[in-house]
Amino acid sequence: GRVDALEARTAELEANQFSTTTVLRGRTIFSLADIFGVDEDIELSASGTERNILGEDDTNTVFQSRVRLNFDTSFTGEDRLRARLQWGNFVDFAQTADAGTNAIANDTLFAAQNSFSYATNTSGNVRLSRLEYYFPVGDATTVYIEAQGGSISDIVSSISSFDDPEQGSISYFGYNPIYDIAPGTGIGAGLTFDFSDNLQLGLGYLSGTGNDPNDGRGLFNGDYAAFGQLTFGLGDSPLTAALTYVNSYRDNSIVNAYGVSAQFAINDAFFVGGWVSYYDSDELDGAGDSRFWTYAGTLGVADLGVEGSLLGLIVGVPPRRTDFEVAGSRRGGGIDDAALHAELFYRLPLTDNITLTPGIIWLQDPGNNNDNDDLVIGALRTSFSF
Repeated sequence: GRVDALEARTAELEANQFSTTTVLRGRTIFSLADIFGVDEDIELSASGTERNILGEDDTNTVFQSRVRLNFDTSFTGEDRLRARLQWGNFVDFAQTADAGTNAIANDTLFAAQNSFSYATNTSGNVRLSRLEYYFPVGDATTVYIEAQGGSISDIVSSISSFDDPEQGSISYFGYNPIYDIAPGTGIGAGLTFDFSDNLQLGLGYLSGTGNDPNDGRGLFNGDYAAFGQLTFGLGDSPLTAALTYVNSYRDNSIVNAYGVSAQFAINDAFFVGGWVSYYDSDELDGAGDSRFWTYAGTLGVADLGVEGSLLGLIVGVPPRRTDFEVAGSRRGGGIDDAALHAELFYRLPLTDNITLTPGIIWLQDPGNNNDNDDLVIGALRTSFSF
């Protein structure tokens, strides 16, 4: 009868199910975007050479997309093995920043000025972009093994409700850029230790060449980022704050970075936050020593008009060089102007699995150069989860 039919269907499902331990979680993003106010300017780099940063009207409206498939496996109920497949066809708008010979600054510190938080380009291929396993040790410690694509904020909290490429800010500037000072490959390990519900210590090491046995590379001889963070108020406290330190080596540059991040929930709907970070970069090729600052304030309003919505405002200064000391002398120079980043977005849930987020970004003095015209970036992000 019905019981036999139900048992037969159940047996068929069990025989053909994907896995008893693995869950598939998918995320897809559609993005419609354009940039306005583009003009042709010439900017002097730190080496004194001219560089064409932007050409007049040389950008077009774009429709871009990204897909992520996360295969999450748990063996004990408290651990997680994540393997992520990713595809994306994003092409950034024209470069708006130049940090001279400092490779770390060029590749990571200035990413916030014209890049979307969800931008991904896999050159038409599906790639394994993330491979991670974490597990608890006792009641207070969690160990993270990063085999591919690990980042600092995968191990410690970035202290920002906007740090979510599908549901948070439109730009990378939705959280402290200090968390982006890490090699792209992200191979290494880390751990967190909870002293209490409101105090956590996080430590980690990530290598950009950990899979390469050649000379000057490998897990400990190539690019790396070593970091530590004290996080306060992770429990039910309305205030969450973090003190972060990162030591990184990349392309003959060593960066020591120090950051403070905080977020305070005024009530169930309103929260404010922000960060300040300082970077000291020593260029080992003899060019000199650079110092950078970045800071911002954030405001969030949850459930505005619709339950599950989020209005976000970010105003701040992306990383800018405030001092450059030429090697072998006390002569300074190379000070950047201060770009201003102002971003407003509104996340609107259409269903339990689809959200629509219009956002606008205003960049004053983009590229940290007040000779450049202001830029306005508009984007409409649609996020699907399944």
